[in-house]
Amino acid sequence: TTSSDGKISTHHTSSGKRMHLMEEQNNPLLCMDLNPTQTLFATGGHQKVVKLYDDETKTLIREVHGDYNNVAHSNRIFSVNFHPSDHDLLASGGWDNIVVFYDIRKKTVIGNCLGPHICGDAIDMKGNYILTASWKNKQQIKIFDIRTYKLVEEIDWEYKTNDHTTYLY
Repeated sequence: TTSSDGKISTHHTSSGKRMHLMEEQNNPLLCMDLNPTQTLFATGGHQKVVKLYDDETKTLIREVHGDYNNVAHSNRIFSVNFHPSDHDLLASGGWDNIVVFYDIRKKTVIGNCLGPHICGDAIDMKGNYILTASWKNKQQIKIFDIRTYKLVEEIDWEYKTNDHTTYLY
């Protein structure tokens, strides 16, 4: 688990006992994801950078930043998501209206998609596509092709109550 005080903890599932506790200094954490092989996990939060950890040793492997050619985050990160079958692909999204893709072997940003305003655990990848949910009043759901980083479809979530638009987290 992660928490807004920067703590990362692991717990034994059946007993609920905390097995390990670590802290990212001055970084309220907002999200984390474990890769499909359960060897790495990634975190994101206020520091606008994705951090990659070795799950066995609980040590920081690297911080993944953008570069001149590939823009990274400029605001809080609310979602990180490993691809379920491409174990080297990681995506993140947040308040800056961008989804950032990382190849963890290359240790850098490999591309991005513009548009989604992510405010929660609102990224999911399957096959060649990524689905995002945005905190917006229209076109809250966006689907992108992760091979080209191009928008495939936008969907208005039209559920309304008492004339209030639904914002997705």
